[in-house]
Amino acid sequence: MPCDSSHMEATGFEVAMSRVFQLLDELDGKPIDPSGWAGYDRRAYNMGISSPAADAAVAKLCAACEALGPAIKGKSLELQMWWRDHQAADAKKKAGAEERAKQENEREKALAKLSPAERKALGVKD
Repeated sequence: MPCDSSHMEATGFEVAMSRVFQLLDELDGKPIDPSGWAGYDRRAYNMGISSPAADAAVAKLCAACEALGPAIKGKSLELQMWWRDHQAADAKKKAGAEERAKQENEREKALAKLSPAERKALGVKD
């Protein structure tokens, strides 16, 4: 009997991407496949999806959910939960980016107050 990967469990990334594909299918009017929901969607399991391809699929699902607006309440609980969690993750990323920008701005202000000798003593490159 030849060796194969049929015994392997889906990785967390494969599970997440399988769910994204299943939710996109739902929005296209197709039913959610339980094996796909478990991480074995043929488009994700053992496919080695690249980060840009994954980002594109998530962006497509995000845009579709955004377009649904309040009508998302008429969709599956899985889709509603994904959308809630995705919005929370986006808000957290945005807050982190804003905090980093604020810290960089404060750093630049503090460095601007230093003399060239102080900047050199601290090892600050111009």
